[in-house]
Amino acid sequence: MSRSFKRRRNIVLLVIFAVLAITFFIFQHSIGTHLRAISILQRFANPDSNGFFLRLIRHPVETGEPQNKDAPFRYRLYKPLGVTNPPGVVLLHGVHHLGIEDPRLVNFARAVAETGVVVMTPELQDLADYHITSATVNQIDAAVVF
Repeated sequence: MSRSFKRRRNIVLLVIFAVLAITFFIFQHSIGTHLRAISILQRFANPDSNGFFLRLIRHPVETGEPQNKDAPFRYRLYKPLGVTNPPGVVLLHGVHHLGIEDPRLVNFARAVAETGVVVMTPELQDLADYHITSATVNQIDAAVVF
């Protein structure tokens, strides 16, 4: 190989690397959001999945049912450890007798929490009893405000 060919190859590689770095910098937020969405879906489908990108985003999760006298309902919190000021989300169970014990809800709440979001799952007793009442709407409102 001639010296000029090696030099051109190095310049091309440097330009490609620079373009990739600039592209990553510009789309960093969007890429992070998509990686979180992918990891939630993969963990929901298989809680034991362990790919490269999943390990980058995964946080250990602390799960518990706080004993709070001010809460008008029973609820479970999924807190990601090692995340300062994480955002929060309220996930509601469906019309199902297991309520917040439904394995699908537990898997989904844990998968969301592992991406760095605090998850609250309030128990809506009317839905667990296969009823939909105005009290359910009031409980949902209280959970969001709480």
